Amino acid sequence: MNVAASLPNLALNFEPDPASETMQNKAAVFVQLVYQATGEWPLFYTGRWRIMTPVNPILFNSPL
Repeated sequence: MNVAASLPNLALNFEPDPASETMQNKAAVFVQLVYQATGEWPLFYTGRWRIMTPVNPILFNSPL
């Protein structure tokens, strides 16, 4: 089985400083544009901090 072939090819490295709702919304626009262009949700790669609430629901489509 080729595991690498089943993984998404695109990712968003999301490490804002400081984390903010504005940054989350920009990230949501990015992942939605990637999805519209490719039909695949990009990986959402993030550091040790947690996303602030409220979280843009579009980000839930991207695997962590």
